[in-house]
Amino acid sequence: LQWTHGSGRYQARLEGRVAGLSILQWTSLGSTTGAGLAPDRFTDRRIGGREQTVRFVRPEGVLQSTGGGDRPFPPDAQDRLSWMVQIAAIAQGLGRPLVDGERITMWVTDARGHAQTWAFRADGRDSVSVAEGPPIPSVRLVREPLHPQDTRVEVWLDPARDHLPVRAVVQSAGGDGRLELTLRP
Repeated sequence: LQWTHGSGRYQARLEGRVAGLSILQWTSLGSTTGAGLAPDRFTDRRIGGREQTVRFVRPEGVLQSTGGGDRPFPPDAQDRLSWMVQIAAIAQGLGRPLVDGERITMWVTDARGHAQTWAFRADGRDSVSVAEGPPIPSVRLVREPLHPQDTRVEVWLDPARDHLPVRAVVQSAGGDGRLELTLRP
């Protein structure tokens, strides 16, 4: 995951590789505001598939996707990549530790414009092992799926790093796809 920002803009890029072959590329572009991230565009490109893009047309409050059709969205909407930074901003903005059972809720869309509310529940403290260095004390959050076919998500936030994720596991519905990210300090 690469993150760059400046002059009120950001870019997040995630690339998944297996045996040196790029199998997944996600890109989120947008603005940084007082309320956090405001994505303008999210792109999903996978091996053997075509690129899919969703655009956040903020003046009209609609999503436009390669899947077709305009859909309304709330002003604080996130995409499948920006939520990882936005959840850290929300947790950090509390100005206190997350309490077990506390929820962070946000509206998240994929590149086809399919969106729903994602509710994350704080689920205790944990230590995350990383490639180098000692385990990192973290707060574990779990996405509470609304339906059995929903994407399952676990994310571990590090309070010492402004609550940025140090590990995330995203499991697609049906268990046919799993994405695991771990911090490399």
